[in-house]
Amino acid sequence: MRYHIASSVTAAIVYTLLFFMPLGFGATLTLKSGKVISGDIVERDDNYIRIKYKGTPIYYELKYVASIEEDDSAAVAYNNDDGGRLLEENKKLKQELQELKELLRDLTAEYNNRLGDVYIQAELFEEAVKAYENTLTFNPQNPDAEYNLGLLFETYKKDKAKSIEHYRNYLRLKPDAPDRDDIEKIIAQP
Repeated sequence: MRYHIASSVTAAIVYTLLFFMPLGFGATLTLKSGKVISGDIVERDDNYIRIKYKGTPIYYELKYVASIEEDDSAAVAYNNDDGGRLLEENKKLKQELQELKELLRDLTAEYNNRLGDVYIQAELFEEAVKAYENTLTFNPQNPDAEYNLGLLFETYKKDKAKSIEHYRNYLRLKPDAPDRDDIEKIIAQP
């Protein structure tokens, strides 16, 4: 149970870092009105962008923005004497951001897989199906979620076709599965 809490807390921290941390990347915004604004992106989400323009943070709703052009070389403009170091730091930050996104994806898949396990124990089978399907949304290569969906469709949903589909995916993802013979027998049954 501690692992579930740790995973949830870790996922929340990673989510916060990804979506609310200042980005600090140089950009040029072109508004639908034609106005062009250059500055640093300080914050951005699905609805708005905050850009630091001449030292002042300005918010724009994305529905009013025609285009956003990010510029890696903007970091150089802050300090020409040390521009190379700033550009390299900018690249490292982008790499770290990508790694955090991958970590968040993996943690979210693991969270949904474990949530499915809990739903099965509580005999909430519809919710378990949704949780395992969410697992596969974040990690389509998860053999455990495929196996569990196969089991749910076989045992509780009585949907042989879907059961076989998930069991086949399980065996494809885990060719050396210890229960391979048993699963192949289930698939072969009429």
